[in-house]
Amino acid sequence: MDHVTVPTGLRYPDLVSAFERELPRWDPMVALERHASWSDITRDVERLAPPHGLLILHRVDHGAITSLAGTTKRCSLYLLGNPIAVEPILGADIRASVSLPVRVTLYDDGGASGAHIAYERPSATLGAAGEALDRQLADVVSAVTRRRSESTDMR
Repeated sequence: MDHVTVPTGLRYPDLVSAFERELPRWDPMVALERHASWSDITRDVERLAPPHGLLILHRVDHGAITSLAGTTKRCSLYLLGNPIAVEPILGADIRASVSLPVRVTLYDDGGASGAHIAYERPSATLGAAGEALDRQLADVVSAVTRRRSESTDMR
């Protein structure tokens, strides 16, 4: 595995907000429930996915759940994907589904560098098929950290 961890300098709630501003949510279950055609899904995803080509498919707030044990934790797992991009990957090798959708976590470990974005580089498990995902994730991280520096410059 090729683990990427990027300190953002942001407080956890600010990182979550910035991350979710960069990527729209798309619920594949809604498309399935309305019996959407592939062309409907393609149209929806092509409308929503720019500029990064990824969508938030699901969020698990591990921190909220595990904080009930008594110690506050700030961490969320996001499942990111794009069914248009994934279809040919799975068409070539269905076993790639173990690595898709891509998992990204946002967390705050209490350190001075603020909250972090972390993920496994998709190309580490998907090879060449994951290289585009590597670039897309790097673009998202860059946009989130760039917005932080732009907002810091404005203060």
